[in-house]
Amino acid sequence: MAKDQEKLLVLGMGSSSDKKAFDSLDLDGKTIDDYFKEKGIKIYHYPNNNSYLTTSIHRTTANAIKYAHDMKRLGEQGHKVVSLLYGGLAFAMPGVVAAEAPNIPVIAVGSDEDAFYNTYKIPDGTPVGVVEVGNIKKGLKLAEKVLNIEAGDTVNFISQEFFENYDDVKEMLGKFCNFNEIKEESSLYKGLTVRFGGNPNTFSYVDKKVELGVIGFDKSRRSENVITDIKGLENSIVVGRPKNVALYAARIIGLSNPDVRKKLIAFREEEAEKYPKRIPMSLEHFK
Repeated sequence: MAKDQEKLLVLGMGSSSDKKAFDSLDLDGKTIDDYFKEKGIKIYHYPNNNSYLTTSIHRTTANAIKYAHDMKRLGEQGHKVVSLLYGGLAFAMPGVVAAEAPNIPVIAVGSDEDAFYNTYKIPDGTPVGVVEVGNIKKGLKLAEKVLNIEAGDTVNFISQEFFENYDDVKEMLGKFCNFNEIKEESSLYKGLTVRFGGNPNTFSYVDKKVELGVIGFDKSRRSENVITDIKGLENSIVVGRPKNVALYAARIIGLSNPDVRKKLIAFREEEAEKYPKRIPMSLEHFK
């Protein structure tokens, strides 16, 4: 890590009532702040305030988007930035942050099943990582792994060719980084490992062997089943939709690799160009 590069963690929620979910947690017998301070990871707090980021995408939309832009800027400056966001019901904030900060890995912890579905089902192009419902502690531990991993330029890619979206994952991964395609699953995997497709039981098997994993299920796997499938995973972040699996892995690599960061931002801009430009509304447009 560069001498002036910082490891930064943004813990966010949509409402001040969510803060009690963080206050009641301990990590290895320490408060969240003390734990991460010992690890050399800085957590965002409001100036002169001990509160984590609290902003509502529905009530303070402009502010939430600006916070995402701040994260993007810090990432472009070379800092390693990860955002863990907690909330329930509609829980739109993780998707918006991921869309507006294409160089930042976002981990979403839904407080209920509706929130899980809304983050797991995000469309291709805007990757959000999820953990099991309500498990902030697991999300925090995975955020630490993301910030500490030295992913290098190459990832391990474990997949099964017979899955429908195998080629989509492989093609997208190749746009951003090098990968070693691995068929054998008996080894321990150093660095970042991408696992796509397969029986849910194999994910648990592989999870025990990876330093950090990004895993995704084939589209045929119903998301209500995924909620059960991912319980017990300790080293892996789950991402819905095939292309997003590859994009999320690229965001992790981009934390240490400026070339990948630039590719991710350029990709997001290219995707936006495919949509019509905004034309300010006037009465003459109404027929």
